[in-house]
Amino acid sequence: MKKLALMITATLIVASCGGSDDAADALVEQIIEQTDVEGIDLSTGDDGELTLTIEDDEGTAQASFGGDLPADFPFPLPDVYEVGTSMQFDEESGTSYTAVIEVAGDAYDSMKEKYESWLEDEGFTVDTLEMQSNEGNAAFITGEREDVQASVSMSVEEVANDDAGNLTYATFVTLAWMPIG
Repeated sequence: MKKLALMITATLIVASCGGSDDAADALVEQIIEQTDVEGIDLSTGDDGELTLTIEDDEGTAQASFGGDLPADFPFPLPDVYEVGTSMQFDEESGTSYTAVIEVAGDAYDSMKEKYESWLEDEGFTVDTLEMQSNEGNAAFITGEREDVQASVSMSVEEVANDDAGNLTYATFVTLAWMPIG
């Protein structure tokens, strides 16, 4: 439980500071030093990717901020995307993955269709909840089959507003894969 709490805390800190910012790194380091959890490693790669790894008798948990997704990431990905955060938990029941990716704002509909179709093709029972408001669209797609639960949540959000008042939007997609067992 401490491992999960630490992982969530670190993720929220780094995400709220906008990635691998020096202040976020320092705050995460300080939190790590004050815990009694052993097997923790915080590292920054040459590309600026921040990786937090925790190993104990329950397994290994890893969270990355920026950078690439693991080679065995189970979801199909669009041709063009940017990784916000990704987490991987290796446990006895299998490997769980969670990632947040950013794609173009106008990709919402095609991404929703892509993931619904892919889950159905992979043998999942699929359920979709979609919400629309003046602010934009949001969808939550869940899939379940005998061995795994998967979910995809999506929303369109404003990411920039230039001096001329031109707004830029992005579609944020959170992908989660959890083995059952």
